[in-house]
Amino acid sequence: MDPDVYKNFNELNGTNEDAAEIKFDEFSPILKKLNLLDAPITIQDHFLKLCYYLQKHYIDITGWEKLGYEIRSLVSTKN
Repeated sequence: MDPDVYKNFNELNGTNEDAAEIKFDEFSPILKKLNLLDAPITIQDHFLKLCYYLQKHYIDITGWEKLGYEIRSLVSTKN
């Protein structure tokens, strides 16, 4: 994302997150474990971003379920 667009996005939603490059190869084992390799790209993208940010706080996604338009994630803390 263009740095100016990212800055404006942060201002709009009140956050101060830096842009991050997420490498698919690092997270593909997680997608495989969650049976998401054949899922639509939008769902894979959602989980890649979620995994990236949760791992910063020592949290793992252990499962998920889709209910209508909502996705619920099961998580656990790393010990």
